[in-house]
Amino acid sequence: MAGRRRARNLAARKNLAEESISHLSNLLLHPENELANSAARDLIRISKRHGVRVSKENRSLICRTCKSNLRPGYNARIRLVGSNRKITCTNCNRVYRFPIIGDV
Repeated sequence: MAGRRRARNLAARKNLAEESISHLSNLLLHPENELANSAARDLIRISKRHGVRVSKENRSLICRTCKSNLRPGYNARIRLVGSNRKITCTNCNRVYRFPIIGDV
């Protein structure tokens, strides 16, 4: 019967998860590296558990392989290749490609 009790609070859980995600998104830009990496791991964990999506801007700040915060010049390399932005995580060497949209 535990499933029914959990389902009653679905909207409340999603609201709390969205608040937590917005708070952790602000911590991604924190200058302390350990705090930002911890926020990245927690943000992924909460979004998966509660089914709440992370914004596109914040998804591009987290490495999906090593679950660390991507900081350009510190642990990420950004290159512009054609009409794509290529981000390489220097911890695990995973490459992300994002299209450049709009006026350049």
